[in-house]
Amino acid sequence: MHYRIDSLWKISYTLKVCEDSVLLYSIGRTEDARDIWVKAGLREHVARRIEELPVVFGETLEGKPVISGNEAKGIFRHFIAASLTAKGHKICVPSTKRHMVAIKEKKVREYYIPPERIVECRPEEMCFICRWFGTASYESPLSFSFLVCDKPFK
Repeated sequence: MHYRIDSLWKISYTLKVCEDSVLLYSIGRTEDARDIWVKAGLREHVARRIEELPVVFGETLEGKPVISGNEAKGIFRHFIAASLTAKGHKICVPSTKRHMVAIKEKKVREYYIPPERIVECRPEEMCFICRWFGTASYESPLSFSFLVCDKPFK
């Protein structure tokens, strides 16, 4: 995935799937998919994000693989937050259910906040990312449609 922020109001993006790597991964052929990603030069953290995508197959979408709008929004949230952080903007680190469970089970002692980020936003003082992408208690004004593959899965 390549992304570019020309301004805070326009985001240009291209999502290019190398061969059928996402499909290979989704049907359990993870090594084949990883080989494609390595040959394509994807950085490890980007490849990991792709691996986490839940690809949905459904007859309602004519057998075409789909990535949900919420998952697409999460990917954009991650990349925009990383870009803004790299440019020196203070973006929060939202807590996640997975991390809270790890604290409760004493697998980690505390919630780590990198020095270039800020503690999770309060509703009255949200960072740019939370204001546009939402939080657990604030609905995002952005809406993302499903990403539907242009070919049915065979």
